[in-house]
Amino acid sequence: MHDTVTVPDPLYFHELEIARFARQAEGIISLAKVKLVNICGVSLSLKNIKGVMPPRMKRAFHCEGLNQGIVDLCKVVKPGLSIIDGTYSMDQVKMKHRSLGLFVASTDPVAADAVCTKIMGFEPTEIEHIALASQAGLGTCDLTQIEVVGKALEGLVGKYSFSKPANPFQLIRQYVLPVEIIQGAPCSSCLNQLGNDLLEVVATGALQGKIRILVGPQAVAPDAEAGEINIYYGNCLARRKAGGIFVHGCPPDLSFLGTGSLKEALDSTPRPV
Repeated sequence: MHDTVTVPDPLYFHELEIARFARQAEGIISLAKVKLVNICGVSLSLKNIKGVMPPRMKRAFHCEGLNQGIVDLCKVVKPGLSIIDGTYSMDQVKMKHRSLGLFVASTDPVAADAVCTKIMGFEPTEIEHIALASQAGLGTCDLTQIEVVGKALEGLVGKYSFSKPANPFQLIRQYVLPVEIIQGAPCSSCLNQLGNDLLEVVATGALQGKIRILVGPQAVAPDAEAGEINIYYGNCLARRKAGGIFVHGCPPDLSFLGTGSLKEALDSTPRPV
């Protein structure tokens, strides 16, 4: 069961659907992992609170207002304790394992995320949802105001360097790519992999002509005209793949034989002229 909740001083979402058990709980603990994500940079204790929303609303966050939405959500369901598991993590861009051997815990979720972000090699103030959460009074991301006990932060910064996530929407703008992404309530895994895929093919010159990439089970595109191509990205679009290129996987990646990546699909499929 879910309740519709009004967000005070909303940044983007005026109302949110929240699981009733989360509304009735005496306290919320956010148990997160150290993760990279390409739309908002990192996924730590603040973004982890998305777990109290129904799947349809979680997917809606990925289509619009994600950074602001995370802050709106934490205004109505703020964790009383944040625990972030950094014993093991993955750099999804370089596909390298990171064994940090750390747990970070705090009653301030913004401070917990800020410390982890710094350890990962990023500036907390440059991660939009963390900076917005600090400005909204949900905690502090000012490292000079955060008391760190246990291992000294100075000995951890620079020891682990995560790659900057590849945001597919930013890549399109940065390289002026002939690509349109049509979202249909995609999950974060497909968007993450799509960013990596686009980064891989940018230098190959494979992105020629008008390309539409459909991602998410509800994505719909018009029929491709001459010189255009529709790419159906991920298993949830398998039923709609007629008349275009299908990239299979959940999410698509190189672990799938055949057209399991955007580059493989473009390389192996005749293109319209």
